Amino acid sequence: MWRRDVPDCIVSPDEVLVARSNTPELVGRASRFEGEPAGVVASDLTIRIRAKDELLPGFLSGYLSFLYVTGYWKERSGGASGSMKKITREQIQTELIPVPPKATQQEVDARIKRDLIDARQLRLLIESRLATINALPAALLRRAFSGEL
Repeated sequence: MWRRDVPDCIVSPDEVLVARSNTPELVGRASRFEGEPAGVVASDLTIRIRAKDELLPGFLSGYLSFLYVTGYWKERSGGASGSMKKITREQIQTELIPVPPKATQQEVDARIKRDLIDARQLRLLIESRLATINALPAALLRRAFSGEL
């Protein structure tokens, strides 16, 4: 990449990023870039999408994530290698994206954000509890799991 090309490669807030080439399990994974950290550059294996006026970026990201989670892109990906699959920008462009009223899109986006916050908090709690368990002596754990305690 030439230095003069860097500004065009920096991801803007609210761009939706889709993994166009990856393992069969990860191809088509989508996410909205919220703007932090600044200066992020997308790889050439990423499709960058800017939502049009009638479509909110959070809703678009949520819909494309739904397609990913349900295996839609995995089933439609191509490529000669079984370990590296690809989808194309054209596949995404020809996909019919539902466009509900903005209020509905905002509600869906807010729900996704709340669920992500809940998931992050749960992950932190589980990590904390796992650290506590890992700090216990092995002999104590054996007794606890064998029912001796």
